[in-house]
Amino acid sequence: MKKAIALVLLLTMVFALCLKPVSIPQMLRSAQDNRAHTQWRENARSSKTDVQFYDDGLYYAETDPKNIVTFADNIAYVNNEVIVYFKDDTTASEKQSVFDTLGASVVGYTDILNKYQLQLPEEKSFFDLQLLCTKLRTEKNVQFASCNIAVHRTEDVIPDDPWLHDDGTSAAPKWDDNYVYGGNWWLTATQATSAWDHTGTFHPICVGVLDSGFDTNHEDLQGKFSFPNSYYEHANIPESHGTHVSGIITANANNKIGITGICDNANLLCVDWEPEKSAQQYWSTDERIFTGVISLIRHSAKVINMSLGSSGGFEESKRFWWNIGMYFEGMLFSYTVASLLAKGYDFLIVQSAGNGSKDNEPCDSYFNGSFASITKRNAFTGLTGISKQQVLDHVIIVGSSTYAHKDTEFYQSSFSNFGDGVSIFAPGSNVFSTDLEERGKYSYKSGTSMAAPVVTGIAALTWSVNPALSGADIKNIICNPENTIYTCKNYYWEDEIEIPSYPMINANLSVEAALRTIEPTQQPEESTTDTETTETETETELASEMIPRSTTPIVRGNSADPIVEQFRGEIGE
Repeated sequence: MKKAIALVLLLTMVFALCLKPVSIPQMLRSAQDNRAHTQWRENARSSKTDVQFYDDGLYYAETDPKNIVTFADNIAYVNNEVIVYFKDDTTASEKQSVFDTLGASVVGYTDILNKYQLQLPEEKSFFDLQLLCTKLRTEKNVQFASCNIAVHRTEDVIPDDPWLHDDGTSAAPKWDDNYVYGGNWWLTATQATSAWDHTGTFHPICVGVLDSGFDTNHEDLQGKFSFPNSYYEHANIPESHGTHVSGIITANANNKIGITGICDNANLLCVDWEPEKSAQQYWSTDERIFTGVISLIRHSAKVINMSLGSSGGFEESKRFWWNIGMYFEGMLFSYTVASLLAKGYDFLIVQSAGNGSKDNEPCDSYFNGSFASITKRNAFTGLTGISKQQVLDHVIIVGSSTYAHKDTEFYQSSFSNFGDGVSIFAPGSNVFSTDLEERGKYSYKSGTSMAAPVVTGIAALTWSVNPALSGADIKNIICNPENTIYTCKNYYWEDEIEIPSYPMINANLSVEAALRTIEPTQQPEESTTDTETTETETETELASEMIPRSTTPIVRGNSADPIVEQFRGEIGE
């Protein structure tokens, strides 16, 4: 027996000696960190806090409404929480030292960002929390610290408004990029039908959708949905809004029913972000949105659609408090983008610009919150090595356009927000797409919520041409005025609000620009990949001066090509 024990000890020593000198300390530290994380997770699980667990390395706490303190209507902060990002080489014991100093407990954790949601032992005023976070940012192991902002976020959609002929009959679709009319106007206005001429160049692509819930059994969305994990799948509650957005992006082509999405080669990875329908879930904290977006990115979503925002609660008389809330929200969201980019993730966030303020007038998209609140002034990147411009290059904010019924003339939708942060406009008024069965399976909706998925679909289609491009490359292509044809004018508010014109996104010119980035020897052979069509409106980006209409000639699709006719739904599969 003694000989056996001695042999085991000898073999263990030999094995240890064979390891690199730094390996044993690393192993001990790893074991210590694992024990600490397990303990923090179990403490969170056993606490009275409402912690949502997605997996061991991703969880967050739903905030108790009594700890949400308002600055003004619809914008608030959590009075007993802070968000802390640690440097990557920080040990568990060093983190614990920070927690102990604060007397805080861990109630949320995001592994890929080394980010912790901490619950403090006592409530604090907003200014006291800011002083605390300022002090935390001086700690040698802390990258960034912020309070947790809470906003009343809503879907950026307005009531349905059917698009009809003057005689009251439904508009029959025509597939002519120079004939913008009828239920499919948003596809012809963006020349999606001509973009489909290049069907053989499209690769599969994963698109993330953070929305209010999805009808996974819809007849025109079969096979399109997946979820980051079983938690999200079980949490999904089918809703009209999320189903409508999904159809715009990728409703099935050539199935002889319904509509066609812009990017039929896309698969949707979905997260239902919406709080439960109860008074206690009125607020949506930044942690709820962060968790959803990070889950999508870590599970390989390339373009992420967010048709949501907070500008509907913005009130001009409360601008001071909204500026404060949005400033810190922009810092927090920008640092999240910078951290993800620094770790090698590549993606493109597409968010709606919002549908006006509480005063029922268009306002600056800055007040729509989340990624829309990021500016060069408040963007924070810390020691990530990522520049502010790199952060902005991975975010697209979308305004909404409407058809003027004058050949190919387009206006900014009366409800659409504007501002320096708006990147592009897209069709968003009277967009026909998929809906819940009790709503007839299809419906018209209007809002920047509809314009954002038009851009998301075109971004995905463009990126699928050349997957080697980066998210920043795709934004540069689709938001470049040289790759657009039409502009959207300020028509409804021209006598009251000074708003410049914006370019409207163009699918065909974007796809062709992506094709020019591929070496001739890399061009894929033509194939018959199915893709269908939906209806949408477009948005544009706000600039400091008027953007002239592009002089680029309209590129027509080859309507004689049977593959193109199949994509347009005029020939069965």
